This record gives sequence, C-alpha cells and structure tokens, in this order.
Amino acid sequence: MGPDVVEVLQKRLLELDPSFFQEKLIPAILKAIGFEAEANPTYTADGGIDVSGTFRMGVFTGEVRVQVKRTKSKIDPKTVRKLRGSLEHGQQGVLITTSEFTEKAKEEAENLANIGGRIFLIDGRKLSELILETYDNLDDKIKEKT
Repeated sequence: MGPDVVEVLQKRLLELDPSFFQEKLIPAILKAIGFEAEANPTYTADGGIDVSGTFRMGVFTGEVRVQVKRTKSKIDPKTVRKLRGSLEHGQQGVLITTSEFTEKAKEEAENLANIGGRIFLIDGRKLSELILETYDNLDDKIKEKT
C-alpha cells in the first residue's frame, strides 16, 4: 500500500514557498480552528514569534504566540525553550513544524515546572491532518497553492 494522503500532504508542505507557508497557510489554518491570527513578517526580528493571535472558545480567551519551523530536521528542546522564553506573562505558546519533535523536546514542552507553562506541539503529521480537517473552510487562494 502506498503513502496515505497525510504523508503526501506532509511532503508537499516542504515544497511550498516559505513565506506563503508561514504568512498565509499557517494563519489560515489557525483561523479555521478558532484563532484570530495575524502573521508577523517572515524576515524580521520577531523574537521567535511567527504568528500571534487570540484563541476564543466559549468564555475562554487566550493570547497565543506561534513559532513555525518548516524543516525536515527534528525539533530539539532548545527550540521549545526559546519559544517559552519569548512569551510574556499569560501567553500560550504553540510550536508548529513540518517534521517531528525529539523525545526531549516533547518532555521540555510538557514540563510545567518551567516558567510559562506548557508549550503545545503540532508536528507535520498533525499539521497535515489539520489542513485536511479545515480544508473546506480555507480561502480558495490557499487551496490553490496547497
């Protein structure tokens, strides 16, 4: 049996233009799942934050800061710590990658003893699943390039 749709999409994400991926696709997916998201310009000193937004679910509202890593390399705990360090009090962090996270990175993200709390992780497989789940709600321009 050949690769499944999620695997094919995961590989396709690496072929996309980096600025389109970070500034258009990721915010569009986040908006489709309930974020009010805005992308920061790709090539500026953003302190590791690529997308900023507010997540609203019922009575819950939270400020969310997202770092995006479009890479084949596994994400290490240093990257998780860097994101956590860039968060201000009360902000939540999300790290999205086209690849995977090392076990140590997962442990670091879950470590609630750290100031700033848990960092939410979305690997390439989960990202591809989110795209498929939200596809009907994405803008036609996003669909054309994905």
